[in-house]
Amino acid sequence: MRTLLLKPCRPGPLAVGLLAAAAIAVGLAGFEHARLFHRGYEHVEIVGPLFILNAIGSAVVIMMLVLERVWLFVLGALSIVVPSLVSIYISHTVGFFGFREGGYDHTVTLIVVAELAATALMLLGAVAAFHAVSHQLVPARTSLAARMPLAALVAAVMGTAIAGVGVGEAQAEREPPPPDAELADARQRVAVSGAQVRAGRAIFADEGCDRCHAIAAIDARGRLGPRLDTLDEDADEIVESIVEPREDTVDDYPAELMPTDYAERLAGSELRALAAFIATASGTADEADEDSGKGGEGSGRDGGSGRGRGRGDDG
Repeated sequence: MRTLLLKPCRPGPLAVGLLAAAAIAVGLAGFEHARLFHRGYEHVEIVGPLFILNAIGSAVVIMMLVLERVWLFVLGALSIVVPSLVSIYISHTVGFFGFREGGYDHTVTLIVVAELAATALMLLGAVAAFHAVSHQLVPARTSLAARMPLAALVAAVMGTAIAGVGVGEAQAEREPPPPDAELADARQRVAVSGAQVRAGRAIFADEGCDRCHAIAAIDARGRLGPRLDTLDEDADEIVESIVEPREDTVDDYPAELMPTDYAERLAGSELRALAAFIATASGTADEADEDSGKGGEGSGRDGGSGRGRGRGDDG
């Protein structure tokens, strides 16, 4: 078995064509994983490193096909795309290592389509290759020198993506944190806050909001969504943004990323606590509310708050 995996094989035009198409799909998905890593996912624990490992693994298995190690390519590529598809599904449902996405934007859709296509093409290519080998229909191998230009192209394309060359900065990186004086005030406000704000801070962490959003006062460094410590919204408006994040989105951020089920997942009091914490960190909380814990009571999972402008930029 080991000899078969390592043995060079060029199993006929049909198999080569199918496997080459599969390699292109694998490369496309790997390239997009690398691009997403450099545009914000690098700040997501566990999930971010898996994105760049996906891209590196994709480059390696494509090289296996270029070197005519057909069976290594098939097994290696399947070991990348199938877990990737499973993890994408999990991250859009129950959450993957504490990270949960709210929908499929065009990039994620492209990755899913590419990986599904790669899986189908690889299975068909493997069948065609097995048929050719078993019937001794295998043509002569090409020389290593003839394959070098293709190997160099794969290395250049995937290498630049993995290194982040030309992918640009994440939108969130263009949003500066609060000035030092305002940051010091924010840290102080959060430090001396009441029970409701403390509860909101715990919810912010428990719900994984810090995976996507930045709040400098608590060293939250998410880059997938807008900063939350430079908002100009009060707590009621922040609740609206959490409950109905598609109502008014922020430019250049994927509208589908923010989950839309917080009104079902959190009680009304929890939503208000979360909004109170964000408003306190951003300096838009009413001082009387901070002192009295106004809006801290309430239960049920109906969102229970007045509605404001909503920008789709928290959670």
